[in-house]
Amino acid sequence: MKRILSAILAAAILILGCCLPVYSLVSDADEAPGEPAESQAELTGARIISIPDKNKTVAKDGAPEDPDGIVLLLVYSDGTEKEEEIKEIGGEFFAGTEKVEYIGKEGEEKLYGELTARLTLKDGEIELSYEFTSPEPEEPEEPEKPDDESRYAEMSLVSNWNSWQPHVFVYFKNLTDHDITVGCYTCPAGQGVSVGSLGLSVSDGDGAGIYYNIETYRNAHTGRYRGIYCISKVVSKSELENVSDFIINHNKWEFFILNCCWFAAKCWNAGGGAYILPIVVFPSITRIQMLFHHSTRSIDMYAAPAEQVMRQVGEGSSAYCKVADTASLT
Repeated sequence: MKRILSAILAAAILILGCCLPVYSLVSDADEAPGEPAESQAELTGARIISIPDKNKTVAKDGAPEDPDGIVLLLVYSDGTEKEEEIKEIGGEFFAGTEKVEYIGKEGEEKLYGELTARLTLKDGEIELSYEFTSPEPEEPEEPEKPDDESRYAEMSLVSNWNSWQPHVFVYFKNLTDHDITVGCYTCPAGQGVSVGSLGLSVSDGDGAGIYYNIETYRNAHTGRYRGIYCISKVVSKSELENVSDFIINHNKWEFFILNCCWFAAKCWNAGGGAYILPIVVFPSITRIQMLFHHSTRSIDMYAAPAEQVMRQVGEGSSAYCKVADTASLT
């Protein structure tokens, strides 16, 4: 029995001894130089599929965000296509296994608007840069300053002494940078308007009633007004509206009752001026009252041309202005 086992063992050793050299040859043959390994496809093309919002815009004096999140379509020489998202790994950027060379815009001044990522292949490697597609934006306009409604106009009560025909009227200087409304009249920025009730010194065609700028025209072009007394105050938007409401609803003149003294004093009081008693008939009494309110002896008024001398027509919501007859101007 021992002999049989020994024979079997010897035979096994002999068989193994013969097989080992054969295995070694096969392994050496597989790794031998000159035998090409399995071929790997080369990157032949790449294009951008999507760009996250963070890479589309950039603020003034800023720079575009890093390209992580941009999705690329990679094309290989064997026809394979892969969608890969760019990711940052260890401070470098990769799309799958492909390295992405990122050409940023750090340090450049005044970068604006929308950006388009531009991708190229250089020696089989991906280069990603940014192209600025929007022009430099215009500087934003400063928002309009809100009206100072406490300073809308300077209102003046004016009295002149002109021989037998003295006169009292009100004058408004626009203090805003836009049109304002005085009665029915639109007064442009930088200008003023006088308002008076007249009857004796105007044409029969226009008739007695409310006129705009007849005093400023006469003062500038005829030298008719002398012996000026004047008191002034700044009126708010609401105070000016009160005066306008009174003017629109009192388009009348009468020699003894509703004459120029009464009308001008009522306008002044409606605008919040120091109270003036609207004594009719006697302009001299109005002048005396003005002396007690620190009146001055002059006023700088806008020199209105003839086309800005207006006659109010009607009263209330239907009131409007028309250009006055030339016969009324002097």
